[in-house]
Amino acid sequence: MHLQFFAAILLALPGTALAETPIPNLPNQSDASGSGPVIREIRLTSSEMDALRVAIERCWNVGSLSTEAQRVAVEIGMIIGADGRPVASSIELLSFSDGSDSAVRQAYEAARRAILRCGSQGLPVPARADLEGSHITFGFHAAEAEFDQAAPAAGKADPRAVAACQKEATGFMEVAACLPHAHVAVLTLDAFSRIYPPEAFELKETCLRINKTLAGGATCVTAAISTAVTLQSHLPDGTDLDDPLFSSISSPQDESKLNAEISDARRDFPDQPLWGLIRYSPFKR
Repeated sequence: MHLQFFAAILLALPGTALAETPIPNLPNQSDASGSGPVIREIRLTSSEMDALRVAIERCWNVGSLSTEAQRVAVEIGMIIGADGRPVASSIELLSFSDGSDSAVRQAYEAARRAILRCGSQGLPVPARADLEGSHITFGFHAAEAEFDQAAPAAGKADPRAVAACQKEATGFMEVAACLPHAHVAVLTLDAFSRIYPPEAFELKETCLRINKTLAGGATCVTAAISTAVTLQSHLPDGTDLDDPLFSSISSPQDESKLNAEISDARRDFPDQPLWGLIRYSPFKR
């Protein structure tokens, strides 16, 4: 699959600030009020744009989009840090083509996940001294993407997953069996920290403490969330369990976001025959 992609780097001039919109209020397509920061554009060369496209496209999960969302083109803006990593809180929806709010949000969330996942180790931003803290824009349009008939390319495992498997496993055969699950676990726990409020972090800390493996810790987290969401659906309206942890993890919307991140992470190992058979200790206080 090739990403229908356009990019330009916009550098905010000193004394300006860029809006932080992690979950956007959808802008008006024709809104060009100019109320934002004063910026100057730094053009990317075709080779620089290709490098960014290649770095991001493998994390762009078009298959997760509805038919309507695939027809929506979105333009995403973000700030790039000095280490080449995107600043999560700066990612914002700049513009979009025709589509319902739900379709636009779905297209935006898929693009945001692609940027965060593939940018977690740093993006190949041009090595120019004046680009630190720069603002960069990307265009995502699934309907214009070209799909290869070959199987999806495997992604590189997160270094933290490799390190965990080296500690947990003995020999390369065990590392090979461990790595897909550890990779997904790392990205699951990263997504958990982004999606859920601080009140939920007790769950992650406890699950990692009581489980011997990284994959077991992540499974403990997702299983507790699933239990909380199911329980919430059965409670009468207005019921309060007086449990801040339960309240912080019982949102079905947040669970859907986390499951989408997990689905994206699994795409890095397309040859993995089976997911989910992880031995773990369930959460308990």
